[in-house]
Amino acid sequence: MLPFLNSYFDSSVQKYPNHTALEIGDTIYSYQTLSEKAEAIKNVLCNFNFASPFIALLTQRSITSYAGVLGILKAGKAYMPLTIKNPVERSIKMLEISEAEIIVVGDECVKYLEDLLLHFKSKNLTILLPETEKKDSILHEKFKQHTFNYKNDELEFIKDASTPLIMTTEYAYLLFTSGSTGIPKGVPITHTNTYAYIDCILSQFSFSSSDRFSQFFELTFDPSVHDMFVSWSTGACLCVIPEEQIFAPAQFIKEKKLSIWYSVPSVITIMNQMRLLKSNHFPLLHHSFFSAEALTLTATKKWNEAAPNSSIINLYGPTEVTVNCTSYILNSDTEAENENVPIGKVFETHQYCIIDENKKIVETGTEGELCISGEQVFNGYLNDDEKTKSVLTQIPQKGDAIWYRTGDIVKEDENKNIHFLGRKDDQIKIQGHRIELNEINECIKKFIQNESVYTIVVTNKNVNRKYLVTFIVCFLSSIIENDEKIKEHCHKYLPKYMVPEKFIWLDEIPLTVNGKIDKQKLLQIVP
Repeated sequence: MLPFLNSYFDSSVQKYPNHTALEIGDTIYSYQTLSEKAEAIKNVLCNFNFASPFIALLTQRSITSYAGVLGILKAGKAYMPLTIKNPVERSIKMLEISEAEIIVVGDECVKYLEDLLLHFKSKNLTILLPETEKKDSILHEKFKQHTFNYKNDELEFIKDASTPLIMTTEYAYLLFTSGSTGIPKGVPITHTNTYAYIDCILSQFSFSSSDRFSQFFELTFDPSVHDMFVSWSTGACLCVIPEEQIFAPAQFIKEKKLSIWYSVPSVITIMNQMRLLKSNHFPLLHHSFFSAEALTLTATKKWNEAAPNSSIINLYGPTEVTVNCTSYILNSDTEAENENVPIGKVFETHQYCIIDENKKIVETGTEGELCISGEQVFNGYLNDDEKTKSVLTQIPQKGDAIWYRTGDIVKEDENKNIHFLGRKDDQIKIQGHRIELNEINECIKKFIQNESVYTIVVTNKNVNRKYLVTFIVCFLSSIIENDEKIKEHCHKYLPKYMVPEKFIWLDEIPLTVNGKIDKQKLLQIVP
């Protein structure tokens, strides 16, 4: 039988029906209540029969976010999260690539939905608004080509346990990452992938039904899968951090009496700058997880002072390998590579190797590209065989096994711990978000009709903050726009974290003696 991701939650409903499963603000939802809300969404979905395995979920840290995830999974479909933080054009592109025909929408996203529907011309959609009263919205009158179901519609609370599944898909969710061609890449992850990940985490770390987990990550970011299902697998409580406290959560951690924390390392830096990491400020924390960015020894020392009773765990993993695939627990003997904590050892259920440019396995201590094989590795990008073939490959010394080439340059030390050293391409991360710099370049090139565009990431070491700078060669034949117009265009098509902060116009891009773009000279040009 196919192991479903939502079975972790369903098991806890049976064991702990009255335990708090979710806290959003001052509102608490028991496992039983959250299950009923998820069932209501599932039952509506089961009245429709669409071919696409993906159902879009447009929410922002609301009850519909979590009931929606569970309801979609219970209906035998895969959820595809959208966010109001993305430009409408980007969300439309995701809908088109996924061919999703249904959107479950939170009441907090109705205005964004209206903007999306004004620009969406591809097909008619079915839209579920499980927390919105019909009388409060005129969407159905304004967009008559689409089908709307509201909270008070008769379909909403049909409770028939025998309602059949629409279909059983192998997929659990679909996320989109930045694409080097200028188009986001769809990464579909299966129930088998996610089940393998949750089991790995549960086998490594101890949790209990009395634990209180943070919910830091957006649903569009795969660590949110960890937040939700590691918590719900143990009958624990998931505490949703308000948007305004995301990077200054000290008060939230204290008030909610959190015992499990998980975020990007940037949180430590920002909280330290705000002087929020006071000694023994978080005594109840006993596990603190960090991932998606380099974790420094300096940062861990600051966090350890504030949470002296907590272990600190550095996690690592590309979206294509389902959330995380390595872990490292900090200790007094931890040695860092350029101040960065090791990403640790690959999960025991997986295989790994480090290869050179010729796909030959390198010796211990030698730099190379990390490759992973195992149940967490995805089966390929959505409708992109060419890109899939470039990352899923065989390695001559490893027989017929299929390996995912991460693109991350690492080396292994004598204790078998892996150290992340950088990327082999132009992919970077800012506050945990994976960015293909060429996607930014392509967006700007099309707008100004100029092929000489090059974006780099700059680090302000004084405040440990990364930002983007784009260089443009000024040709007389170019259509030259001012910086504000270019930035406005970027905001229309790119997420906020991908929009460059500065634009620098040059007579030419500096090159090395080998004819490659000289990144060091570009960095020297930045004021």
